[in-house]
Amino acid sequence: DIKDDLLVVGIYNTALRMEEYTYSKDPTYGGGKAELYLDFIESTIIPFMVKTFNTNHRLEASYSLGILGSSLGGLLSCYAGQTRPHVYDYAGCMSSSFWWNNKDFNSIILKNGTTTRKSSSTFYLDSGNEGPEKDDEMETIGVRESMERLGKKINTNLFYYLDDGGSHNELFWGKRFFRPMIDFYH
Repeated sequence: DIKDDLLVVGIYNTALRMEEYTYSKDPTYGGGKAELYLDFIESTIIPFMVKTFNTNHRLEASYSLGILGSSLGGLLSCYAGQTRPHVYDYAGCMSSSFWWNNKDFNSIILKNGTTTRKSSSTFYLDSGNEGPEKDDEMETIGVRESMERLGKKINTNLFYYLDDGGSHNELFWGKRFFRPMIDFYH
């Protein structure tokens, strides 16, 4: 049972998703335009949603905002929650591609849990443990451990789920989508 009204907005990805969803340039895959993409969300999408759905001027003053994605979208969501906590109250990171650019989300953005830049955002992390690279299970555990070293508390402002038997695809993400929604909004 969700406490308040909840509006979910899906932004369709483009052929440039690898560029848009990554904050650093991987030597093999390129990328590195996440700042521009997040600026677009904040300058165009969020104001449009507030204007469109702000009946009785209720939404603008009281909403909490989350960002959620899977795979590279999960990496982007974690990056947004870590670097823009003033915008995103919640960051859902499903089967995140934490392998990106030699695992630099953990080693550079989180500095393996030693950074002084703490985020006030609440995070949801998950992965499966089947398929190629076991859905980055170990990389996800590494990010979870770093976040815990940074002061995040499991089941308070850091949620973690291992989908035993799950793999890196929409079928499994869809089956467990309810988990971050309940963790964040229940």
